[in-house]
Amino acid sequence: MRGAAEEIRRFATHYGVSPQIMERFDRNYRGFSLLEERQTPLKMFTALQAPTLPVTLANARIQLEDANATANPSHRHQRRLKACALGITVACPPRARDVVDRIFWGHGVFYRAETNSYAFDYSQSKVGHKLKIGFQPSFNIFFNALLLGDNDARYLPQIREQAIAQRRPIFMRYDGEPVAYGWFGRAWDEAIGSSSHLARTLLQTFLADLGEPGLAYGRNAIGHRSHRYLSKYRDDHAKKISASRASDAFSSRAENLSPNDISDLL
Repeated sequence: MRGAAEEIRRFATHYGVSPQIMERFDRNYRGFSLLEERQTPLKMFTALQAPTLPVTLANARIQLEDANATANPSHRHQRRLKACALGITVACPPRARDVVDRIFWGHGVFYRAETNSYAFDYSQSKVGHKLKIGFQPSFNIFFNALLLGDNDARYLPQIREQAIAQRRPIFMRYDGEPVAYGWFGRAWDEAIGSSSHLARTLLQTFLADLGEPGLAYGRNAIGHRSHRYLSKYRDDHAKKISASRASDAFSSRAENLSPNDISDLL
């Protein structure tokens, strides 16, 4: 919104609108700029209060078991859907637009028989980068639950083949229609107190301290390539921890250096 206000103000300046109208555009721009400045601290405060992604994954497994024990079929389906959405996307939180436009069986979501695992493979809507993420077989419990519903597990291969042939969305309501655009964000909001944008922040924070492999995975899963955008997905607490660890590592290395070692580096 701040960016749109800036472009409108630039357009108005170019075409020479009256000072009175220009003042209204300036006021809107200043207001949106102040709101934007509040976003980062608010997001980071929420991130500190939110459960970690491993905890969210464990909760998703519990919720899936509870859903399967629910008596009402429509309620059972809805609870199963939310549990699977959280469980699957803990490892790769997609954007809401991708959930409704790009994540279909056989078109965005694939089953790899050779590894008995599932994978995301599609072009992301916002950033335009190709997403290729393979899930560990431990995530099959969620993918299979979406396919099976209340059916017996022995029918899984046939149901999966049918879903792939029909290019069905993986997240569908009880009536057989795809979920609405805002449904995915609401599911995450119930789980962690904010949208899937915060889930990407939690993912990047969790992965960054794993070193370069974690950073590489985060770049792929989130879609952004530049460090400037990636840094927005890490909270200040995690940045301080990383800086402290780096400082400790350098200090530890320095204690073992001899004068000859230092001279070699000069």
